[in-house]
Amino acid sequence: MTTQQPPQSPGAPIEKRITVLSRSGERLSLDVSLADEYGKQSAAEYLEHVYERIKRKLDEPAPFGGFGAPNPHDQERMREMILFIAAFHDSVFGTFNRQSALPDQERSEFLEIFLLACATVLEGRDLQIDLSHGRGRIRNELSLD
Repeated sequence: MTTQQPPQSPGAPIEKRITVLSRSGERLSLDVSLADEYGKQSAAEYLEHVYERIKRKLDEPAPFGGFGAPNPHDQERMREMILFIAAFHDSVFGTFNRQSALPDQERSEFLEIFLLACATVLEGRDLQIDLSHGRGRIRNELSLD
């Protein structure tokens, strides 16, 4: 599902809020201010890198995305990778809970980079990664569910 954001005036920061609802029901939010839309490609590459590393660690085949860089505008693919990464971190480390198996410094660094990358590639201003139901879902202010 792709959505359109209202056009930004040049140089205006893009304000977003991203919230993760963990399987245990804990909520974690981060407000971000993106300087512009130019970070989408590097954010998509970071997400793809983390996704592929987790797949390799689990001895699961990662779908071959070609030799080119990931398309940050492919919202379906971005959502698929984000949900996979978030579900893995939530179930293995409890990363999105107050009490986590990760050391505090490592957890903080991962959360900051991961949530910033998610906010950068996902369309919408009020984003929610909900892991509390089934396979998880990503919603924004324009979602119908």
